[in-house]
Amino acid sequence: PTGIDAVEFAAMIAAKGAGEILLTSMDKDGTKSGFNLPMTRAISDAVSIPVIASGGVGNLDHLVEGVTKGGASAVLAASIFHFGEYTVGEAKAHMQAAGIPDAEALPCCAGEIHRYGIRLHARITVALGNLSRQPGTY
Repeated sequence: PTGIDAVEFAAMIAAKGAGEILLTSMDKDGTKSGFNLPMTRAISDAVSIPVIASGGVGNLDHLVEGVTKGGASAVLAASIFHFGEYTVGEAKAHMQAAGIPDAEALPCCAGEIHRYGIRLHARITVALGNLSRQPGTY
């Protein structure tokens, strides 16, 4: 543990001018068990900039939950696309069927599904990594 409060850190970097936060839960990354929704929700509620949830996607419902339960502005997945488990088109259709109508599929190699489309990682982002209020809280 770093001893850094993730929510406070997110608020600080937003106040300093960060344009968005790429939030990756290292505890969830690669597990295919879904995003760290409590941490994603806490940070999404604490800042006014877009939060991109990352780490843990194993199925298409996880993408929806990142937005609906985690409050993320965007979700990022890699393994489910790289290993051919799902296509970007399937992800788009699934999110739209779940009531996220702005999920558009745009050409991309990274698999970041944003409310306004899947986009390349061309922006400078701040990755919080495995920060939490207290170990095991999220």
